[in-house]
Amino acid sequence: ANATGCLSIAFGAKPCGGPREYLVFPNGVNQTTLENMVDEYNEMDHQYNIQTNAISDCAVELPPNSVECVNGDCVVIN
Repeated sequence: ANATGCLSIAFGAKPCGGPREYLVFPNGVNQTTLENMVDEYNEMDHQYNIQTNAISDCAVELPPNSVECVNGDCVVIN
C-alpha cells in the first residue's frame, strides 16, 4: 500500500516456451528475493513440464502494457 508504483515479472514456464503469465507486485518488495523465488519456481515448472510431457496452447503471453497501484493494489492497465 505504501508503494509508489508497481512492476511485473514473467512467471511460470509454458511447455512451448515463454511465461505462463506475468505477476504484478509493488515496487516496495525486495526485488532480488522475489526474482530468486520466481526463477526457482520457473525452473521447477519447466522440469514438471518435461517430466509429465505437458502440452499447452503455445499462445504467447505478452507483458502488461502498464501496471499501476489502484486503491492499494497492483493492477494491470491495458
